Amino acid sequence: SLKKAYNKSYSLEEFYTLLWGHFVKTEMLETTKEMSFALYYVVIDKKIPYFEIKKGLLMSNEIYDKLITKNKDVILNLNI
Repeated sequence: SLKKAYNKSYSLEEFYTLLWGHFVKTEMLETTKEMSFALYYVVIDKKIPYFEIKKGLLMSNEIYDKLITKNKDVILNLNI
């Protein structure tokens, strides 16, 4: 799934290799017409093309709370 690909930081090659593997290995798509139909739906999917996204930084709730407390005045004075 796409979520799994992002969580595991798949490269473009890894993602498309696995995606194509699902097409050629599945027993559900028996005819060329069925495979074409399934491929069409992948192509029109708004989540395609796949983009590599690097994992972001993580911090604990405790560190976040300390930073918010420390910078409270700055945050309150932001003109957003």
